[in-house]
Amino acid sequence: MKKTYFSRHQGPFIYFLGPSLIVVTILLMFFLRNTAFYLPNPIAPLTLIIIFTATLGGYKPGLLTAAFAAICLAYNLSIPGQHFAYHPMELRRLIAWCISYPIIALVVGLLKNRSEFLLEQELERRIQQEEDLRASEVRMRAIIDSAYDAFVAIDKNSKIQEWNPQAERTFGWTREEALGRALIDLIVPEKFHQAHHVGLTRYLATGEGAILNRRIEVPARHKNGTILAMELTVYPIQQKDSLWFGAFLHDISERKRIEQLSVIQLTSSQIMSENASLNEVGPLLLKELCQGSGWILAELWLFEPTSQSFYCPYVWSKNKETQSLFESQNPKYLSSRQGWAGAALTSDSPQWMIDIDKMTLPRSEILRSAGFKTMLYSPIYDRDELIGVLAMYHSEALKQDARLMSVIDDFCKRLGLYITRIRSEEGLKNLSHDLERKIQERTEELKIVNQQLKNEAVEKEILYEQARTANRLKDEFLATISHELRTPMNVILGHSELLHEENLSPQDQKRSIEAIYRNTKAQVHIVSDILDVSKFITGKVQMNMEVVDLAELIPLAVESISQAASAKDIEITDSISTDVGLITGDPTRLQQVFWNLLSNAVKFTPRHGKIHISLTAAESNVVITVKDNGKGIDPTFLPYVFERFRQEDSATTRKFGGLGLGLAITKNIVEAHGGNIQVTSEGKGLGSTFSVILPLTSLRSHPTTDDTLEDVSHLLDGVHILVVDDQADALSLVATVLKRAGARVDKASSATEAFKKVVRVRPDVLISDIGMPEKDGYDLIGMVRKLPQDMGGETLAIALTAYAQEEDQKKTLQMGFQAHLAKPVEGKQLVRAVAKLVGKYAAH
Repeated sequence: MKKTYFSRHQGPFIYFLGPSLIVVTILLMFFLRNTAFYLPNPIAPLTLIIIFTATLGGYKPGLLTAAFAAICLAYNLSIPGQHFAYHPMELRRLIAWCISYPIIALVVGLLKNRSEFLLEQELERRIQQEEDLRASEVRMRAIIDSAYDAFVAIDKNSKIQEWNPQAERTFGWTREEALGRALIDLIVPEKFHQAHHVGLTRYLATGEGAILNRRIEVPARHKNGTILAMELTVYPIQQKDSLWFGAFLHDISERKRIEQLSVIQLTSSQIMSENASLNEVGPLLLKELCQGSGWILAELWLFEPTSQSFYCPYVWSKNKETQSLFESQNPKYLSSRQGWAGAALTSDSPQWMIDIDKMTLPRSEILRSAGFKTMLYSPIYDRDELIGVLAMYHSEALKQDARLMSVIDDFCKRLGLYITRIRSEEGLKNLSHDLERKIQERTEELKIVNQQLKNEAVEKEILYEQARTANRLKDEFLATISHELRTPMNVILGHSELLHEENLSPQDQKRSIEAIYRNTKAQVHIVSDILDVSKFITGKVQMNMEVVDLAELIPLAVESISQAASAKDIEITDSISTDVGLITGDPTRLQQVFWNLLSNAVKFTPRHGKIHISLTAAESNVVITVKDNGKGIDPTFLPYVFERFRQEDSATTRKFGGLGLGLAITKNIVEAHGGNIQVTSEGKGLGSTFSVILPLTSLRSHPTTDDTLEDVSHLLDGVHILVVDDQADALSLVATVLKRAGARVDKASSATEAFKKVVRVRPDVLISDIGMPEKDGYDLIGMVRKLPQDMGGETLAIALTAYAQEEDQKKTLQMGFQAHLAKPVEGKQLVRAVAKLVGKYAAH
């Protein structure tokens, strides 16, 4: 068995240690026997000495110490004065301890030897591990130091702990400069600082890392500021209480650069094969060159053989300000006798120029202002013919790059072939252009003829469809007019026949007269609607604008429709605000609007229905609303309510009559007043609501009176009137109306007769029809106006005619009439017109 450390170094000393300690203990007991520290029984210290000796020296020194301790204890436990004589109890104690001491020494010694044996084994194992670890570290250091890739290790604070020689060569920092410094301060580009910090913090917090144990491509910064393309592999290294991260970085800058140059060649070939125009290809190729090679600006100069000069149609730069500078300040032509332009004529390979900012070159000022220091230019040839020059510029003083020059040389050769092919194709196109033009001219006439035939066929088809539609609309409209005119005419004719019967009671006579009057008004309304539509379509409607108080006008419309409403037991209610304000408008036309809306409401409201009309103010407008609980309007028809000749039900079986013009006229009148009209309905059977919105005016109105209540029975007393009409019934009717107003009336049935009576009786007023046989009303007024004043040449004249267009009114006034009245005319309206003309009536 191998000796332990203690057995090798203790020697015989350990055998004397136990007995010596026992002797010291006995002496202390002797000297302390009369003190407070006296120890009468040495069993405990002797036991401790045995254990101590066996622990230090093993069971052999322990047994020797146990024997010596037993002798001392035997002496100590004997009866005083009688050596080695004992009381029974003391004897038993002595025997027990004499047996226990060797056992204790033997057990402790054996345990000590066993512990030493195990400890020696553990020490030898650890020594071997340390030796292996030192050898492993030496091998690992040799591997790392000789590795082809840069190796960098950092701690959890991103401080560099390892930096191999390849890292020194790759990044330019020595090991001494790098160790202990933060990784981001040396090789991490500034824009990746935040990502590096976030990734490290995340791993320390969660144990997860997005880039760990993966091979990725990252940029890294060289000591001189150059950005390198690196292939990175990172893995964590756990060392006792410390955490490191080891990273192998392989410089792939050259490989990436080769790939980029290969991409330039591939992409440029694709661009030239997919585009047939140099104007499209030029900028794309220059862009690809700059982006793929990292150069700042590229130009394509084309050679002009006749002038022996270059011109630059294409420039591209990643910096648009620099591109604009070159585009705006480049000369239109660059002489081939200057600088690189001249050298291009004698060179057939790319040329690399450094420190161009210090040279005297064409455009030196532009190059210096752009900050360019390196230039690469290459002539473009097709066989022996110079086509142009490709020029590229960089802001750094770059060393000559043979690989890039090779790529540019190949690029320019392919570009030369492409330009030659494009020019050849253009030449072929020019040669074939004349032939194409001649063929085109020959075929153009045929195409024109064919197109004309097609157009004529289409036009005829369109005209045919339009004619069919117009004919159908015409037939429908004529049928509607026929129905609407014949219905009241039938009533008028029937009641007229009844009035001729002598046995008709007064009550029946009154009923017949009312029916004739009512249906005559209906016919007047129909004719007026047709004429109004014509005026609005041609834009010839005339408005007599004045200040109007709608609070006074609306009740008149309600009163005019009340009789028709009463016939169907329809209740008409109103809520009219008298302080809404005034508007500017034509009162007659506005009353026509309200009458149309109310008559429509009465027409489409069933018996015992309700109609409500209201007048309210809304900001700078007034709103007139007519609401009924009648049949309502189908939602699908609402957009067409205000269209001319459109009716929701146009069948012959329709329940409600009309031409479909009233609401169209109403809309035109409202819009002519600067307002608008709206309609809403929740559907059939739910009634409808019409709202008229008109703008207020700041003008003040004059007080008005209700002309319908005015008594005109004596308005023309003393007035002498000559009435002219070739229709006897019309002549008699007018004369009767005027006589009942107090006038003295003469009649004439022709223009000739009337002229003679004017000269003979000299009336105060001449009322003449226009359309008469032989000589019309214009002829008559012309003859009258030629007479001297004392023979009636200035007689007041009114044209009462069925010619009711605006141009008719203008013509009558131009010919010499003072007023124009359109047939049919109400009696009171005629009387007031005459009275106004002679000064016996003033409109309020």
